[in-house]
Amino acid sequence: MPELQRVDLLLPQKLLRRIKKEAKSRHTTFSSLVRESLQRTFTGAFSRTSRLDAVRRLQAMSLPVGSWEQMESDIDRGRAA
Repeated sequence: MPELQRVDLLLPQKLLRRIKKEAKSRHTTFSSLVRESLQRTFTGAFSRTSRLDAVRRLQAMSLPVGSWEQMESDIDRGRAA
């Protein structure tokens, strides 16, 4: 793990309680849960930038899709098969 640095963080009490409760349910520390959440948000596979990039790549594919009604019908037919 990279060298860690201390950070002071002010949180609303309600949020603080929720994070502590979640950390306890996952059998991890408060600090670890906060680090993991920040990691996912800013550098993980689900960062805003990576999601937007994925949407742009999908849009650029010009995939053949029908109307919502047609796509829903295709899905329903696939379930029935």
